[in-house]
Amino acid sequence: MVRFTSWLLIGLTFWIPSVLAAPAKVSAKPPSQLQSTENAALLGQIRDEQGNPLPNATVRLWQQQVTTDASGSFVLEGLPPGRWPLTISREGYSDHKSRIWLVSGLKTPFSATLIKLITPQEWTRVGLVGVGSLPTTDLLAQSFAEGLVRNQAFPQVKPLVFLNRDEVMPVVRKIARPLYEILDHDRPDVALVRDFFDYLGLKALAVARVDMLTRQQGSNNKLSSYSKVELWQIKDGRVEIRTLIDAGRSEEQDAALSKAEADQIYRFQIGYMAAEVTKNWLSNNPFSAFTETPILPPLPGQSTNVTVELVPPKVKP
Repeated sequence: MVRFTSWLLIGLTFWIPSVLAAPAKVSAKPPSQLQSTENAALLGQIRDEQGNPLPNATVRLWQQQVTTDASGSFVLEGLPPGRWPLTISREGYSDHKSRIWLVSGLKTPFSATLIKLITPQEWTRVGLVGVGSLPTTDLLAQSFAEGLVRNQAFPQVKPLVFLNRDEVMPVVRKIARPLYEILDHDRPDVALVRDFFDYLGLKALAVARVDMLTRQQGSNNKLSSYSKVELWQIKDGRVEIRTLIDAGRSEEQDAALSKAEADQIYRFQIGYMAAEVTKNWLSNNPFSAFTETPILPPLPGQSTNVTVELVPPKVKP
C-alpha cells in the first residue's frame, strides 16, 4: 500500500504543473498583440434640419474630439477598430448620440442632423413674416415682406427682425400646426399664437399677406393682387390684430398668358406694392413705436432703392 502511494505522488508531481502552466502561456500574451495594428478612420458631415452645413459642432469618439469646419465636415483618424459610442453636440442644438462600427484600415463615412432646441424666450423682439394659405400666395407674401425690408419700410434695427423660414419652420414643427393656421386672421387661437410668440421671443409681429385673382375680362385676363400688413399683439389674454396698411394693383394681359408669365406679373405687382407701402410710411413709420429712436425718412436728395427682379412679359399685339 505504501509503495503504491509513492508512485501516485510522483505522478501527480509531474502532471499538475504541466496542466496549470498551459493557460498561463495564453494569458501572458500582451494585449497589443490581440488587436489589429492597422487603425480606422471616421469622416462625415453634420447638418441642421434645413440641410444647411453646421460648423463648430463637437464630435467625440473614443479618446478623440474634433470640431466641424465651415462646411460642417470633420475627420477623425488613428482610431482603434471596434464598436464605439459617438457624441455630437453644439450649443443651441440637441445632442446626437449613437454607436458606430469602425473597421480596420477603412474610412467609415457618417452623417447626422442636429435638431435645434426650441425653448421659450423673453418677449423682446418685433418680427416680420410673410404668410399665405396657398403655396403661391405664401411665396408672394414672403416676397412682399422681403420688399418691405429691402426698402427699409421695416428696417432691421433692434428690436425689429425679419423672420426667414429657416428660423420659423423649426418653431412651426414644434407647435405641430401649419404657419397659416397659427396665424389665422379669421379665427386666431390664443394658445397657438402665444406659443409662437414664446418660442421666437416676440412682443409683437407684423404679418404680410397677399391675395391674388385672375379673372376673364373679355378676350383678356385681369390679374389683380392685394397686399396688407397686420400687426399682431397679445393683450389682456386675447390676440389683437390691427391692419397697418393695404395696397392693391391690377392689370389686363393676354388671355393666352402662361402660368409662368402670370406668376412673373404677380411678382412685379408685389414689388410695386412694397414700394407704395414704403412711400406711405416715410413720414410716419408705425414701427417707430418699438424702436429706441424714431425711424426717420431719407434725407433730402436721398431716395429709396426699389429692386424689381422680374420683368413682366410684353402684351401680344
